[in-house]
Amino acid sequence: MDEKLMHFKSEESYGKNFQAHLLEQYKVVRSAITDLQNDRNIHNNFYLVILTGLVTVLGFSMKYLPTQNHLDLKFLLSFFFTILSILSIAISVIWIRLNKSFKKALRVRYGFLKKYEVELPSRPFTKEHKYRKKHGYLKVSDVAICLAYIFIMINFLFLIGLLIYIT
Repeated sequence: MDEKLMHFKSEESYGKNFQAHLLEQYKVVRSAITDLQNDRNIHNNFYLVILTGLVTVLGFSMKYLPTQNHLDLKFLLSFFFTILSILSIAISVIWIRLNKSFKKALRVRYGFLKKYEVELPSRPFTKEHKYRKKHGYLKVSDVAICLAYIFIMINFLFLIGLLIYIT
């Protein structure tokens, strides 16, 4: 596959609108990056709300488990808690995979943006990227992945506690 951004011999062979068209294409790529980041943020909010809700339900429901003397009801509640914890772990894994996919897609689009900047008079993205790297910028996707792992750990601890309680 050809890695070159431009598929013509020279700026002169393209015509007089080269810079204007190049800038418009740069804007399209930049806009696509913003759209992808917005989609990622919407998905992160969705998963965060779902997982927080599941952990909250588990936490509030746990206070009823020790008060139950009826064995069938205790078993039913334990089964319910186990299913909710496993569901929460599965949703967390999906959230991690989704964030890794967004990260890959953004890396590709930013790669295109950098190639466009080589042809433009200024390189704002490249400068910003270097600045963020130098100052230890924390990426949104890394935070979301970390949160998903925290939810996995909470649910594993909950399952271990439930197992100890049952035995």
